[in-house]
Amino acid sequence: KDIQLIQEIKPITQQELIECSKAQNMGIEIKKYPRLNETLKLVRGDLVIIGAMTGTGKSGLLLNFMDGLMDEYQCIYFNMEMSISTIYKRMISIRSNVPINFLDNPSTYQQELITKSTTEIEKNQVYVEHKATDITSIKSFIQRVKNQDKHTIVFLDHVGLIKGDKKSIYEQTTEVAKQLRQICLDYDCTIICASQLSRSAYSSEEITLSMLKDSGELENSASKVILLYRDRNCSNDKPIVDMYLEIAKNRDGQVGIIKAKYDKTKQIFTEG
Repeated sequence: KDIQLIQEIKPITQQELIECSKAQNMGIEIKKYPRLNETLKLVRGDLVIIGAMTGTGKSGLLLNFMDGLMDEYQCIYFNMEMSISTIYKRMISIRSNVPINFLDNPSTYQQELITKSTTEIEKNQVYVEHKATDITSIKSFIQRVKNQDKHTIVFLDHVGLIKGDKKSIYEQTTEVAKQLRQICLDYDCTIICASQLSRSAYSSEEITLSMLKDSGELENSASKVILLYRDRNCSNDKPIVDMYLEIAKNRDGQVGIIKAKYDKTKQIFTEG
């Protein structure tokens, strides 16, 4: 048996080198975000962390990214924070451009937009999982539904709520970060997940990478980190808020700041 095992181990071939190098460097573009795409240069297998304070719109940004990717890629969204109704309404509003408050009593035209958007979402076979909250069940779910004909984009909302086997929060977050990196490799996935920032971010004049909550391993394991924050001169009470998407870490592209607007009535992020 040992001799047979040794015989099955083969050195890499030219074809394998070419195929793997092409697969690993295939870029992913998120629709409606040209400036972000140009700077971020998202590629297959990336682990992307979106760090933000509570109530800044990180869940909304995840859903906007998923809306811009679901037409081409298999999308799996692990929801650990919002009610089912809330997340579905946001998905519909983002795709249809109909304000959330109008979804229950839409006009005839708005109903046409809603019907079109829900048809498209169903056609794209998006998975939204509400029960998997630990790393083992997340892996199991990905393995069960993985589409072998499409690259898979996994969204996690949010990483601090994923349960692990370790006792302390620091150890748990460290282990989860390492496991997420491994999932990207094992299941041909790109993972985009939200993370809370630490309390120091609330009183600081500047948001930094070190403010990712609970573990420095999040920063180390991530191939890219986006810090999401509101323009301090813009009141959060406005329906449309000026935002910044700061690419603070980027192994494949540039760092930089992308200006954005967040329409809270529709949960839509737009550049500019």
